Amino acid sequence: MPREIVMPQMGMVQTDGTVVEWLCAEGDQVANGEVVAQVETDKAVIDVEAPCDGTIVSLAPTGEPLAVGRIIGLVVE
Repeated sequence: MPREIVMPQMGMVQTDGTVVEWLCAEGDQVANGEVVAQVETDKAVIDVEAPCDGTIVSLAPTGEPLAVGRIIGLVVE
């Protein structure tokens, strides 16, 4: 079953964020806790980690504002 990578919320009033860079590609193997993306909020650039060991099967585009809580990637265990 796929595990979701979601757009994190870093502030109480933050409504969206932008994936500025993926550090992996679809088909790559990742480890639980490995940094897979950098996301820009209105105040900072933060690292996003893989939720489990597995294979990246889907990634959201970079450079577009995406809502907090939106799925930005999927990892299949």
